[in-house]
Amino acid sequence: MGTVRCTWGEGLAFVFVMIAAAVMARIERRKISDYGLSLRLALRKNFWLGALLGFLSISGALLAIFAPHGFRITGLAIHGTTILTATLAWTGACVAIGLCEESVFRGYPLFTLTTGIGTAKLPAQVSAALNDNLAGSSTRVVDAPRFHVCPRAYIRISERCAKGI
Repeated sequence: MGTVRCTWGEGLAFVFVMIAAAVMARIERRKISDYGLSLRLALRKNFWLGALLGFLSISGALLAIFAPHGFRITGLAIHGTTILTATLAWTGACVAIGLCEESVFRGYPLFTLTTGIGTAKLPAQVSAALNDNLAGSSTRVVDAPRFHVCPRAYIRISERCAKGI
């Protein structure tokens, strides 16, 4: 899938989910930031911490593959401005994917479940179902119920960007 198609598809899904969340926030008399993605917290400490953790985790994985000669670097396939363009395009795609996944699988649905039936009673199966699409990330079912109390979405989004997932 190309970067443009990926970015537009995920970006559009994010916009529609946020519109739905805004409607529900208005009905429930809440702020949309209650659902985890606050503009006030964007690009702050947690985002950069997540970027660092994502970069270190993918670098560690590559090093583990490289050490037993699992791959070798023989040169660059692209040069000049193409490298910069491709980097920016894939960064945009990864940010769109991260925002979409956090809003679809954690935002409103998880906030509503945790406030409706309580964190202690939230069944692991429900968290696992919401977490199923993010199986490769550092996020686990254990920290899903605490999301509305400690919104660390920006760590997860920037980790995914750094990993290229």
